[in-house]
Amino acid sequence: MNKIVFFKIKELIVFFDQAIVSLCNFLIGFFLLKYIGLIDFGIFSIIWFTQYLINSLQMSFFINILNTTQHSTFKKQIFFNTTIFYCQILFTIILILLFLFILPFVFDFLKINDVNHYLIIFFFSVFQLSNFLKRIFYKNNFYSFSLTINLIIYLGSLIFIFLLKNNNILSLENFFYSVSFLCLISIFIFLNNLKKFISFSKRNINHFYEIWNYSKWLGLSSIMNFFCLNVWQFYLASNISITLLGVFRACSNLSSFLNVFFQAFENIFPKKFSKIINKNSTGVSMLKYNFRFIKEVIIILAPFILISIFFSKEILFLVYKNELIVNYNYIYIITLLIVSISIFRYPIEYSLRSINSTKILFVSNLIPALLALFFSNLIILKFGINGFLFGAFLNQLLLTFLPIILFYIKHIKLND
Repeated sequence: MNKIVFFKIKELIVFFDQAIVSLCNFLIGFFLLKYIGLIDFGIFSIIWFTQYLINSLQMSFFINILNTTQHSTFKKQIFFNTTIFYCQILFTIILILLFLFILPFVFDFLKINDVNHYLIIFFFSVFQLSNFLKRIFYKNNFYSFSLTINLIIYLGSLIFIFLLKNNNILSLENFFYSVSFLCLISIFIFLNNLKKFISFSKRNINHFYEIWNYSKWLGLSSIMNFFCLNVWQFYLASNISITLLGVFRACSNLSSFLNVFFQAFENIFPKKFSKIINKNSTGVSMLKYNFRFIKEVIIILAPFILISIFFSKEILFLVYKNELIVNYNYIYIITLLIVSISIFRYPIEYSLRSINSTKILFVSNLIPALLALFFSNLIILKFGINGFLFGAFLNQLLLTFLPIILFYIKHIKLND
C-alpha cells in the first residue's frame, strides 16, 4: 500500500483552522460558564449540542459525498455543488418547520424561560447555512477563506461576550443574538463569492437520487449517534440536575483540545484515504493502515492525556476556580477517557465513509441508541451521575469498536 503524506505545507492551515475553532469553542464555554453560571451553561450546552446534530446531518447528507469519487452522474464540480446547494435550501426549510413544532415542547419540559425559542430556530438556520457555504469553499481548496469565516464567527463570538459583559447585558439570549448576527455577516460574504462554485441550472431526479443513495445511511447514523450521546445528557438534566450537566459539559469543554486533531483528520483523512482505498481493496489492508495511523496518533497525544489525568484537580482549579467542578474531578478524567477512545473510532469511520460502506456505520450507531433509549433513564435514576458516566463511557466504547467488528465480519471473515 502506498504511504499517504498527510501534512503538506498548504494543508497545515487545516490544523490551524481547527485549532482556532476548538480554542474559541473552549473559551466561549469557559467565559459563559464564568459569567452566567452552571445552570445557564447547562442550557447553553443543550442548544449548542443540538446545533452539533444539525451540522452532523449536514456533513452526512451534503458534505461527505464531496470526499468520494462515486458521483459519476456529475460531470462538473460546479454542477455538483449547485445540486447540493439545492438540497441545503430544502434542508433549511425542513429544519425551520420541524423546530417550530418541537422546540416549544422541549423548552417547556426543561423549564427554559429566559431564551426565546424563535431566536434559537433562527440561530440554527443561519449557523448551519453559514457552515454549509464555508464547507463548499473549503472542499474547493479555499482554506484561507474558510479560516477567515471561522475567525469572524468564533473569535467574533468571544469579542461579543466581553462587550456584553462590560455593558452588563450578557445573557444567553443576547449571546445567541450576537452569534446569529455574525453568521449573517459570513453568509453575505459567501454569497458575494458564491458564483465561483455555483451555477444555477435545471436538475433531474437522478442527480438528487445519487446524493441520497450515498447519504441515507450516513444521515441515519448521525441521528442515531446524536441520540445515543445526548439522551444520557437529557435525562441527567431532567432527572438529576441541569447543574450537573453543566459540570459535565465544563469538563468535556476542557477535554476538547483533542478535537483539534480529530476535526482536522475529518477534513484530511477521507480525501487522502479514498485515493488509495476502493471497494476492491482487501479488508486486511484497510485495517492495517488504520491501526498504523492510530499508533502514530497515540504516540503524539498520550503525553497530553496522561498529564491531564494525573493533574486533573490542579487543571480544573487553574481553569475554572470553581470548587464544585474541582470536587467532581473524576468527571473530567472520565471525559478525557471518553474523548481518547475516539482515537480508535474516527479513522475507521472516515475510511468506511470514503469507500461508501456506510450501512455498517448506521448499524453500529443504532445499537447504542437503542440501549440508551431503553436503559438510560433507569440507570440515571438508580445511580445518578455515576450511572450517567458509565452510560457515556459504554456508549463511546460501542460507537468505537462496533464498526471495526462489523467491518471485520463483513469484509474479512466472509472472504476467508
